[in-house]
Amino acid sequence: MLLDTWRGRSFDLGRMTFGELLRAYATFYAIQVYAALSVVGLAATVWLAQGWLGPLLAAAVIVVLYPVVWYLLHRFVLHGHASIS
Repeated sequence: MLLDTWRGRSFDLGRMTFGELLRAYATFYAIQVYAALSVVGLAATVWLAQGWLGPLLAAAVIVVLYPVVWYLLHRFVLHGHASIS
């Protein structure tokens, strides 16, 4: 099972080849869960959508807003800055 790949192993990311990095990435349990959730979400969107415009508009909004929200959370919440300077 792919989930067992990470048990008891440590990886030196600086010494891994690109192929080894891809394998380590693909066998990490969180990535497998995210991929499965993405497939389920895409299937639900295709099944439930009443047209292509709604899902396309939602995807466009997400592509624009996600990096902004990620940056703001990272900068001001995770690093604990109290004010925007």
